[in-house]
Amino acid sequence: MNPEEFLKIAKEIRDEFGLQRGIDPSVVEIREGNHGDLYVVTTDRAEKHMILGPGGRVITEIVKRTGRYVQVFSKDEIILREYRLRLALQRIQEVEHEVGPEQRYALDLLRSMIDQQLEIPPRGPPRESHSHAITVGVALSGGVDSSATAIMLRQWGFAVRPLIVDRGIEFLHPGAKRDIFEFCKKIDSEAVFIPVEKGFSDIVRRTREGRIHPCGPCHISVMNTIHQYAKQNQVGIIATGESLPSGRQSLVIHDGILYIHLPAVLALTKFTTRTLSKEYGVVYRKTRFGCSLLRETYARGWATIGPSVYRVLREVDSGFLSTAEALALIRGIVRDRLELTAE
Repeated sequence: MNPEEFLKIAKEIRDEFGLQRGIDPSVVEIREGNHGDLYVVTTDRAEKHMILGPGGRVITEIVKRTGRYVQVFSKDEIILREYRLRLALQRIQEVEHEVGPEQRYALDLLRSMIDQQLEIPPRGPPRESHSHAITVGVALSGGVDSSATAIMLRQWGFAVRPLIVDRGIEFLHPGAKRDIFEFCKKIDSEAVFIPVEKGFSDIVRRTREGRIHPCGPCHISVMNTIHQYAKQNQVGIIATGESLPSGRQSLVIHDGILYIHLPAVLALTKFTTRTLSKEYGVVYRKTRFGCSLLRETYARGWATIGPSVYRVLREVDSGFLSTAEALALIRGIVRDRLELTAE
């Protein structure tokens, strides 16, 4: 399908929906992916949203009429994404002479992964595994981002060691543990549950007293626990599912350990991590933000709701979350507040 044919369908649908504000959108190019999927590139985000339509109504109808999966990119998004990917490549050059042989080899593979992501549409990770002995510890929470990180590394042939910090039932209920065990079996990796470091109960207590928002202190505690495990067990590479520390911040060397924030390195979106994780049975609960402990605090007032919403908006600003996904999460936060105060 060429741009003229696509735009004709889009215009017909917009006219039917009474969406006549502004001028007709333009399309720079259309590329075909696997199975006839269409990757549409518009001039900028404003024209992208005209093709998507309010609430995604226009693009949903385009998919129905063409019978193809359609993903829309804007040129300014592509430029920003490419810039971040090249910053990650720059960071690899900065650190590759400071690391050991296994870490350097991992950086070489990471460079190949980035090169694939520079293409539009990006090529996904290979389905076949290239077996080698390099172990990467993955900070696994059971969510879609860390799960996608483990999947990608496994598909690239790393020996993945899922590291789960057991923070108690407020964060990891028995059902979640069972799901993690099943997921690890699917990626042929053995889950390692690590007891939380001393002092974590203080985070729980201060959160319940309404004195802190738990996400920041909890993250620090989890990463400190994983760092200590890595040092004690000679694990030289740790990967996370973090998306915000993009560009040069996505690769860090701390105390001789190479930290790779893989979604940030590859400039992925929640759509990508969700799609990849779904193949392995990981469910994305887009209307729930945070752990049960955090949601419990919403009944006591708005002090933790503001920081939670801010965290969602940061992921929108980074391009990781779409506006629709963010809206669902924010609605979930407010709904949790209303449900808890009604009890």
